[in-house]
Amino acid sequence: MAVEGATEGGRIVLVAPDDAAVRDTALGVLSELSGASRLSVPALDPATLESEPSPSPAELPNSPAVPAADDLRRTTHVGLASSAPAPEGFPEPSAGPWKQALASLGWRIDTDRWGQLPEALDRVAPVRQVLASAGERRLILAEDGVERVICGFPDLRRPESKVLAVAVVPDLDGNDSFELLALHRHPRPTGTCTPAGQLTPASDLLPGPVCVTHTGRAPSIGGELFAVDGRTVYLKRGRAVIAWDGRNEQAMGTANQALASLVLRWSNR
Repeated sequence: MAVEGATEGGRIVLVAPDDAAVRDTALGVLSELSGASRLSVPALDPATLESEPSPSPAELPNSPAVPAADDLRRTTHVGLASSAPAPEGFPEPSAGPWKQALASLGWRIDTDRWGQLPEALDRVAPVRQVLASAGERRLILAEDGVERVICGFPDLRRPESKVLAVAVVPDLDGNDSFELLALHRHPRPTGTCTPAGQLTPASDLLPGPVCVTHTGRAPSIGGELFAVDGRTVYLKRGRAVIAWDGRNEQAMGTANQALASLVLRWSNR
């Protein structure tokens, strides 16, 4: 399926099939190119659209005529219709673990707006590259007022999609840090640790008890809680991050390097 477009009167006009995946991809490209923080397409009820009957062959002119500019301006604007129904046998996403995670947090997806990734991700290019490759991104509506973007791999309609939520939040020192949650791993806590403790342990908790809970044993040296992933706890010591599985420590590099590795892993499984 292809999308065709042109410019008219300083506006971009797109002609695309009535397909949700094509629509979302087109909106994503426009969002990245324009830098707009919001892009939306109204959904119209097809029953409300009036169409004129096609002329009979006898009514057709002998030679095609080019419409005048005034005729072009009078052309009725038709928005995209609502998403096509899922094919028969396609599972409803309400049964997916990432949907259950959203419900447990009281978060809702804003289906009318494409999610623009936070500008702070520019300083962590590998992380931004992974999140930008998501097939669908939307904004999350939450009562805490934090601006979050939900990223679906390959989309946000399948129960088995890999789904990450990303936001920029203050850390314990008041500096910007990334809240990245792998919603598809619910109910197993997976993601970075922040003071708010959304799905994952709060970053201001003592690391020892958290390590015991997740791995069965605390490390000999503590650190600041950085992330959790199943039976592995990631601790930040100075500028370095280590992974602790209850038996061994594994160096993960700097915080940005560790975050890039985790995001790539979470987006794939």
